[in-house]
Amino acid sequence: MSVLRVLQVVGGLDVGGIESLLCSIMRNLDRSRVQFDFLKHNPVCGFYEKEITDAKGKIYTAPAPHRSGFLKYILWLRNFFREHGEYHIVHGHYPLYASVYLGLARIYGRRTIAHAHLAAPFSPIESVPVRMGRALLQFPLAHIAEYRMACSAGAAEYIFGRRTAVNRDYIFLPNARDTSVFAYNAVKRHEMRKKLGLEGMFVTGHAGRFEKQKNHAFLVNVFCEINKRCPESRLLLMGDGPLKEETEKLTAEKGLSGKVIFTGNVPDPQNYYQAMDLFVLPSLSEGLPLTMAEAQISGLPCLMAEHLPREADLGCGLVSTVGLGQPYSEWAEAALGKRGIKRYDRRDYAVKKGFDITAVSAELQKFYLSLE
Repeated sequence: MSVLRVLQVVGGLDVGGIESLLCSIMRNLDRSRVQFDFLKHNPVCGFYEKEITDAKGKIYTAPAPHRSGFLKYILWLRNFFREHGEYHIVHGHYPLYASVYLGLARIYGRRTIAHAHLAAPFSPIESVPVRMGRALLQFPLAHIAEYRMACSAGAAEYIFGRRTAVNRDYIFLPNARDTSVFAYNAVKRHEMRKKLGLEGMFVTGHAGRFEKQKNHAFLVNVFCEINKRCPESRLLLMGDGPLKEETEKLTAEKGLSGKVIFTGNVPDPQNYYQAMDLFVLPSLSEGLPLTMAEAQISGLPCLMAEHLPREADLGCGLVSTVGLGQPYSEWAEAALGKRGIKRYDRRDYAVKKGFDITAVSAELQKFYLSLE
């Protein structure tokens, strides 16, 4: 029996929710039947590339149109699909140019899947011309892709349009995790808090790439208010990205140097969740945030912006919401109200909600094989 090679099209392969999800699924596939290869648009070598190549996956880099121009991009894709007949299925996770690469994939007889991971932005984080251009590029996607997938109704509406979301004319695939890895571990919590110098501290945490969407500046301002009320508090930030240096400068301006820990990208984020007392997600937009599932599985109380998808709440009583329009002080009071909540394993809630990576991987593998 030949191995089915599926081409996953992404923006890049650095640490991020989409990349993390795809690699988690990859680890749980029967690779004697299904193999993931990747086509990326960012030429920089990403965090997950070694793992992919170690798993016998291939990685290709397309010339992104905003750098090389559309003509070069289209010609490159045309040559790629002509030369790589081994890819029967093309699964697109990068919506900006998905109408182009999935459209060409269909012309060359491939089965195509468009996957929505991002819900509509809460505020205009892009200029009007950029937003209009993005909307025009994404508009035909619902008609070009043979199959539509989404992690939430909000993501389906943003990428494919309201009609697709209302009619549920898409395949729901939740952003899942390895629930056993993120389960609460009291021993590991003690070890990590000692290692990071957090013993006796109230630790607010966050995981996400340093970019506008994740709203780190807002989080730093919230933490400033938390620290005023609770001097024995610290902020733990996992991740890297273009706005990291700017965020570090802001913490210094706020007099928080030494009270905010920047971990960078870490290979074991599950251990850092153990060290936290609260997880905060003030993002401007999310599809269905993996980090919320990870935090809740570990029994961690969560505070998130109220406009984010309610599907992110596993129903285990750990999630509270506050509007981004509310003052930092209100966020701080809500955060401090989470102190003292007893931590224990919430894996069973994640499994019931469909957030377990084993089940999701098996479901996706079955779907791919049905398209042969």
